[in-house]
Amino acid sequence: TSYRTISSGDLYINSSLEPYTSVFMYNRMTGAGVNTGSNTIITQLTAGDTVEIKVYRLNGSDTIKSLKDGTGLRLLEIPS
Repeated sequence: TSYRTISSGDLYINSSLEPYTSVFMYNRMTGAGVNTGSNTIITQLTAGDTVEIKVYRLNGSDTIKSLKDGTGLRLLEIPS
């Protein structure tokens, strides 16, 4: 069965959407495996910032969820 669901993942810093961090996934077939999205950004963080990754369904009827141990965030310091 084809549900043709579109989902998205976004990066939020201190509860605000970080510009240009949206990743879109086209979920064509139910039961056809997981979909992945990735993005590379350069941004400035300060001590105490809260970083969140939020995923949600844009349209369609599939259930969208982030798998336990299937979501990652890698932070690197770029020396000045």
